Amino acid sequence: MSISDKFKIWKFDKMRLEAFSDGVFAIIITILVLDVKVPHIDHSTESSEILWDELRQSHIFPVLLSWVISFLIIGTYWLNHHNILRMATKSDYGMVWINTLMLLFTALIPFPAEMMGLYPHNSLAVGSLGIVLLLSGTMLITLYYYVANNYLSEQYDKATVKKNVRKSLIIGPAFYGIAIASAWVNTYITFVIYAIVPLLFIVPLDKPKSMANH
Repeated sequence: MSISDKFKIWKFDKMRLEAFSDGVFAIIITILVLDVKVPHIDHSTESSEILWDELRQSHIFPVLLSWVISFLIIGTYWLNHHNILRMATKSDYGMVWINTLMLLFTALIPFPAEMMGLYPHNSLAVGSLGIVLLLSGTMLITLYYYVANNYLSEQYDKATVKKNVRKSLIIGPAFYGIAIASAWVNTYITFVIYAIVPLLFIVPLDKPKSMANH
């Protein structure tokens, strides 16, 4: 018996898997905003000009941009993760461990996101977010493939879903790969690519058969 078969023997409550994942996603998004620090000014002054100068000097705007991009990407991950689990009829320990690795890499996103915000012109800092996104995105696609291959609900057309899995495996990693490489050319390009990726997966690729003609 292969390791894969052993994982499939042990079943796991799908609702618990989704509830745990939702909690982790919520914590990750909360941690992201903690990196946005309000600049300190003397409380005795009410000058908006002084506050504006402190905001500019603290370089908070790249930090805010990094936060927005990371927030939207994690939100997109959460949305597609929800749809993948909705498509599954059941879950097993194989799904649990693929999901755990996906959450492991996703939970790391706040670290490179903070680096990118603090050092927006540093190639390594900006590219590091792409590396982490590539790893977490690949694990999410692996979960997608596992569900499509083993536990896909009859409400979905298996051939169409597997086609969308292959499409995701090309589009997501390709964009992140380009983003990582572009960081050593121009970090502004990398910021733009990161911002585009959530738009590509803003709605799920798969529809139930009942919605196929809508």
